[in-house]
Amino acid sequence: MLGTLLAGRYKVIKPLGEGGFGEAYLAEDQHLPDAQCCVVKKLKTEHHQAAALKVARRLFDAEAKMLHKLGHHDQIPRLLAHFEEAEGFYLVEEFIPGHGIDHELEPGQPVKEEDAIALLCDILEVLDFVHQNQVIHRDIKPSNLIRRQTDGKVVLIDFGAVKQMTTQLINHHSHTPQTVLIGSPGYVPSEQFRGNPKLSSDVYAVGMIGIQALTGINPGMGQLPEDDETGELVWRNHAQVSPEFATILEKMVLYDYRQRYGSASTALSAVQALIDARKAAGLPQAEVVLIDDFAETEMGAVEEVPATVVTAQPAAPTDVGPAPTAIPPSPEVMEPVAASSLETPPLPETAAQDSTRYQDNENFKSVPVEPATAATIAATPLPLPKSLRASKGSKKLKAAALGIVVLLLGGGALGLASPHLEPLCQVFNNCSRTLQFQTVYKDAVDDAETAQADSKQAKNLKDLEAAHDRFEDAIASLKSIPEDVKIYPTAKQELPEYEKQFKVVQARLVAEKKAQEAFEQAEATAKTAEAKTAEAEKATTVAPIAEVQTQWKTAQTQLQSIPEDSFVAAQAKEKQQSQEKEIQALQSRIDQLIAAEKERQRQAAVAAAAARKKQQAAAAAAQRAATRSTASSSSTTSRTTTPSRSTSSAPSRSTSAPARKSPPSAPKAAPKKEPLWGAPAAKEPLW
Repeated sequence: MLGTLLAGRYKVIKPLGEGGFGEAYLAEDQHLPDAQCCVVKKLKTEHHQAAALKVARRLFDAEAKMLHKLGHHDQIPRLLAHFEEAEGFYLVEEFIPGHGIDHELEPGQPVKEEDAIALLCDILEVLDFVHQNQVIHRDIKPSNLIRRQTDGKVVLIDFGAVKQMTTQLINHHSHTPQTVLIGSPGYVPSEQFRGNPKLSSDVYAVGMIGIQALTGINPGMGQLPEDDETGELVWRNHAQVSPEFATILEKMVLYDYRQRYGSASTALSAVQALIDARKAAGLPQAEVVLIDDFAETEMGAVEEVPATVVTAQPAAPTDVGPAPTAIPPSPEVMEPVAASSLETPPLPETAAQDSTRYQDNENFKSVPVEPATAATIAATPLPLPKSLRASKGSKKLKAAALGIVVLLLGGGALGLASPHLEPLCQVFNNCSRTLQFQTVYKDAVDDAETAQADSKQAKNLKDLEAAHDRFEDAIASLKSIPEDVKIYPTAKQELPEYEKQFKVVQARLVAEKKAQEAFEQAEATAKTAEAKTAEAEKATTVAPIAEVQTQWKTAQTQLQSIPEDSFVAAQAKEKQQSQEKEIQALQSRIDQLIAAEKERQRQAAVAAAAARKKQQAAAAAAQRAATRSTASSSSTTSRTTTPSRSTSSAPSRSTSAPARKSPPSAPKAAPKKEPLWGAPAAKEPLW
């Protein structure tokens, strides 16, 4: 790559570094005076198929658009251009001369509390802007914070890790979105390690920088202990810090992200309130000390000189089209868009050269201008190098001053002449409402289209929720467009269709949430059943086993209610199969117990029958024995009485009782005789 001329203008002169997403080089812009240096980043791609390159190009353009938004802040480097060349994707970014904050935080050398407070305030101010754009940086650390040499402000760099609330990569075999863990040890909270970063994850990193500043301990070295019960960091005993500031830091680095400050805005409010309270109390404030990185260059030492208050004349509002978000490589026009930067050695050029370079450029009307918050620039000390204050009549100083005056006073005309009005009119605070809401409309439409695509490609409930929220925000942005701007009819016409599509996403989200709830309920029921299964298997009766089996069947019924097209359908099916095995195992145990009980009952019946038969046999034997005994007694009596009847007629003198005599039989009745003349009348005389 060294010596390569990219896009016909960027000559690579030095490698700066290489990471998982790309390679960075220091380059010279051959189309600018003095070959101004810039940073060129090449995004890695190992795909050569047309489909893969198409997806990579879409992701690359989305990344550039995000950097374009962020670059409107004074403490974020600008993206100068982005282009594709030889199946490679390149970003050209502003080079920031200065030193990293890691050079200010030396191990074992704590800083004063007021300096730490000022540092956190600077970081949170720029991070607040990032969070307002719904971007998570995810790699905030001292080396990604540059103390700009020109004014001592902290500049946030290295947005190569940034994705708008989610990171997507294209792997070697598919186009499946993947969550990527990005960050540096010691500055990454637990939720980010799990691949679920939040806005408060960046707040955690800033809080760790504050603790590092106060303690002189690098959190990446694992020297800060944790509380065994709460898991929170134990650091106060290593620092001299007021309770008020310590409380703010402790909330920033809480383990549970839900208990931290939700974003940089809330954390900044807390820090700013502390600063205001100290100002009111007359406490000392921090002073920024710049490290002289340019000691060997023409920049040399700096001193502050008062600036003149110059008020720009507002330009008349004008309706123009939306500012473009992508700029083809051109030797004439460089569009100012957001970017990241890498810390590199300082360049041997002066501030005067920077100022006169833009003044002499024939394309000065399109030169990027540092953002400001109002048309009137307040009088503040401006640091100038020794070379610019050599004499009151210095041509360099006059040229620099003239350039600033021309830029400010010509703001209105410059804005009208520039094809990229938006970044310039924001400097002078004279953007027309139409232009502003054209940007709102374009961003809203892009977000709606992206959200719709993301909802179709969502792989889980979390992805769908993110797409739903993005879609909802896009519709809210469309509804916020007022009726008195030109883009309103277009927004009004397209809004119903987007609302219709959003309702589809919303209905799917509701269904997916119900499916997830059913799955979780089934999991809870199965967990209860599983805890009782071991005891049930040892039971000797059917009732406790049947109770556990019923719980398993309930869990299975809950899983069966989950639609087949839901995210958890595959998991539910797998759970059903495992639960069916548990149900069958318990049923086998129940069948065994039932069979054993039947066998016991059969054996008992057989034993009872045998006992009855034995009793009956014993009774019959006893009856026969009794019968034989009676018969034997009768026979003996007969043999004893027979000789007395056969003795002689002589009277016996035996003392035995006389034989029982049979009673005399009744005499037979004489036959009844009737008179021949018939039966006489009752007691009537014959005569």
